[in-house]
Amino acid sequence: MSRKIHFCQDIQGALNNWSLDQWKAVARDNKITVEQVKSQFRHYLREGKRVLPFSEECDGFSYQDGCPGHEVSGS
Repeated sequence: MSRKIHFCQDIQGALNNWSLDQWKAVARDNKITVEQVKSQFRHYLREGKRVLPFSEECDGFSYQDGCPGHEVSGS
């Protein structure tokens, strides 16, 4: 059996390492300002979240560890 893993983003890693262009892209996609995006990321950290999903399709996603992996048939 093959396994599928969904990507996630480390919140602190984004706060420490993203370029202004990366913040602008997320802000543009969400129709908010860069500072609002950063503020929301800091809020997630205060809630105890460590990672954010790239996809809403991940069953079993953990805000601490990300995707648990999913068995897929074939391959």
